[in-house]
Amino acid sequence: MDYATLSALLEQLDSRREGEERRREERYTALIERVGLAIPPTASAERGFIAPKARTHKMTADDDPEAYLVAFERLATTASWPRQFWASQLGPCLIGEVQAAYQAMGDDDAAQYDLVKLAILRRLNITEETHRVRFREYRRSPNVRPRVVAQKLCDHMIHWLTPALKTTAQMGEAIVIEQFCHVVGAETQGWIRRHNPDTLEQAVKLAEDFEDSLVSAQTGLLTPPQRSGRAPPPLSAPSAPPPGPVQRPPRAPTPMGDLASSSWRPRLAPSGGRGAAPAPLPYQQRDRPFNTVPSFPPTCFRCRQPGHQARSCPSAMECDVAVCNLASEAEDY
Repeated sequence: MDYATLSALLEQLDSRREGEERRREERYTALIERVGLAIPPTASAERGFIAPKARTHKMTADDDPEAYLVAFERLATTASWPRQFWASQLGPCLIGEVQAAYQAMGDDDAAQYDLVKLAILRRLNITEETHRVRFREYRRSPNVRPRVVAQKLCDHMIHWLTPALKTTAQMGEAIVIEQFCHVVGAETQGWIRRHNPDTLEQAVKLAEDFEDSLVSAQTGLLTPPQRSGRAPPPLSAPSAPPPGPVQRPPRAPTPMGDLASSSWRPRLAPSGGRGAAPAPLPYQQRDRPFNTVPSFPPTCFRCRQPGHQARSCPSAMECDVAVCNLASEAEDY
């Protein structure tokens, strides 16, 4: 069997199947009219919907999601698909993040094409603000024809202003809001963009509230509120010392003389005779000042006289000198 014969046979089978479906619909309509039930003329077609021969191609990684949705809508419109079946025809053709957005929807929402399209665009972070930024920041690439540039700008403008859903006044107001955000400044613009106002009046109200809050915050930082009703005393500059050398008050005389006035620190024992290291002080006592001056004057353990130690005892020094002299004289004899 050659190709032409096979094609003729397939066409004959398709025409026969379409004829049987048409006769079935006619018999069903005649039965409904016979029993006296009135139905809309489009209800019978929607009840027994069969997808036409036109089929959508599966999305690829290189496809632009927005362009793919536009192509799908045009195909569905040309093929006269009922809109309630668009979502069921689109779902099996999605991949990647777009498919994940479709999968995360509930059964009732996934059956409505408008909700599916909105979920896909939100998953990809494609909004009117996205197209506004693209419209303003679009730059011509090398080797790009001017017609392509104009087409890109028109596409971003249509998705930003949505002329099919807005009136002329609303589109003009959107342009004024966009320019108003550029004029008021970066901080105020960020606050307005964060709230995404729909009208110019909302944008102005957001800008006024934001700038008023900045002024009140700066005023509160400069003049902090007083806790008491009395005003604080004015700050006065410290009095300058009189010119000339600094006069220090005389020190009171001490009964021990210069020795008592000098700081006295105990002498450490030799390293071999020292005991174990003392335990570390708790953190409450680490910062306490250590008093290096003893509370009582030292006493010599040789002459038992207060005011000096044994190493500086005058009598001990004289005895040592005498002993040394006698020993040297005995060696000479």
